[in-house]
Amino acid sequence: MLVLPSPDPDRCVQVLRARSLGGKGTDWTDGDHDLLREWVTEPDGQALATIVLHTEGEQPGDSAARLLAMCGQDYPEGRRV
Repeated sequence: MLVLPSPDPDRCVQVLRARSLGGKGTDWTDGDHDLLREWVTEPDGQALATIVLHTEGEQPGDSAARLLAMCGQDYPEGRRV
């Protein structure tokens, strides 16, 4: 399973970088090496994923419920994500 904010790689990097800066204070770059862009665009991750979940615009609980539904599971009532 691959969980990304958007099907657009540039948008993924933008969203993930903003989240990382806000939550961890890092942009995941080291000089000219952009680790987020590398992770988002790395073809092996896409090739290995049997399910891709795009989450932009959803609340975490909604994404979790959709992910579980894709796996044939129910999201526990009242559970927080």
